[in-house]
Order: sequence, then structure tokens, then C-alpha cells
Amino acid sequence: MVLNLDFDTVLLWILVGLVAGFFASHLALGHGLGLLGDVIAGVVGALVGGFLAGVFHWSITIVGHPILSAMLIAFIGAVIVLMVLRVFNASGIRRRAYGSRAGAPDRWRHGAAPGLQAPVAVDRPGMPSRN
Repeated sequence: MVLNLDFDTVLLWILVGLVAGFFASHLALGHGLGLLGDVIAGVVGALVGGFLAGVFHWSITIVGHPILSAMLIAFIGAVIVLMVLRVFNASGIRRRAYGSRAGAPDRWRHGAAPGLQAPVAVDRPGMPSRN
């Protein structure tokens, strides 16, 4: 088997990986992985999806649209890869909630960082209270 690895082919792999990784990460994880993460997830998913399709003799063909067929195989593979990573939590580290100060010194958790003054709530007439 001869693999033609020119610029157009690599660019097509990146495009298919980006689309498949974007949809797979939103479906499997509920959020995206960023541009590079989505491309990596999609390309790895395409490899896994293509391997599984070959092993089980599956063929997904959308007549006249071979790129959509490749994206569908890549999407299925990327969902499988991301679900396996989610189950095993590949990094072993929990993601910190956005904006939380977990791990920060105790004096920072309920106030401002050192050297900064904490914001003061001011009630304005006619505006509902923040409490």
C-alpha cells in the first residue's frame, strides 16, 4: 500500500480531525479541548475508527462525499477514544473548576490577592441588592 503524503493530504487530515474532534469532544466530554486538542482527538480517533472499521469489516459510505464518510469514521473513533480517556482519567489529575481558588492560600479564598483591595458592594438606588 502506497501512502501519498503531500501537503494537501496532511491538510485534509487536519481538517477532518478538527471537525471530528470538535463534535466528539463536545459529545463525550461536554466541552471542547481547544483547537490543538480537538485536532489531536480527531486524528487519533480517525486512526482508531479506521482500525476498528477494518477489523470488524464495517464500511460507512456517503455517496459522492468521501470526506463526510471519513469524518463520520473519525468522529466514531474519537468518541470511543475520549470515552475511554474519560473512564480511566488519563492524566490522573482532576480539572480545577474555572475561577476557583482551590489550592490557593487560605487568606486568598475569601478575599483579594495580597496587595489588592477586596471589591466593595455598593447598593445603588433603584437597583436590586446583591445579597
